[in-house]
Order: sequence, then C-alpha cells, then structure tokens
Amino acid sequence: MPFQPGQSGEPTGKAGPRGKILTEALKRALARSGDGDLYAGCNKVAQAAVDAALAGEQWAIKEVWDRLEGKPAQAIVGGGEDSEPIRTSVRLLFGKD
Repeated sequence: MPFQPGQSGEPTGKAGPRGKILTEALKRALARSGDGDLYAGCNKVAQAAVDAALAGEQWAIKEVWDRLEGKPAQAIVGGGEDSEPIRTSVRLLFGKD
C-alpha cells in the first residue's frame, strides 16, 4: 500500500519487538536451567559467581563486590597529561528571561 500523508507507516506505533532480544533469550535460558523457574536459574548463576569469588577468581570477586557495593565513581577527565576533571554546570530556565 502506498504511503498516505498523515498516516503512520507503522500502524502499531512500535518500531520493533518489545524488550531486548538478548535479555529475553537469557531469561528463557535461565528459566530452563531452573526447571521452568527463572529465579532458580538466577540463583544458580549467583551461586556460581560466589563460588568462583571464594575460589579466588579476581573477575568474580570484582563482579560480586560491584553488585553489593556499587561501582566506584569515576571522574570524567579531558585529554592531555595534566587533565583535571571536566567541570559542567546546568542552568534551568523556566518561562522567559
């Protein structure tokens, strides 16, 4: 059907499938590994990460730590050797000046 002025080319208003494809695939795989229970599958992955951390795996220690404490804040710096953090400011304007 040719394009009609004033009519959307996507009648449902959606450009693609809802959600993230990889996220949905991971959820299905985790549910399968937990005998149909997504949370049981997630618990298996969490336990594997903790087991690896307790065994001294540095990547696992970092992941577990970051999930519990949050990643440390990092300064945004400009280019160059003696760069200082980039300073920003926000000015909110309401109405007319």
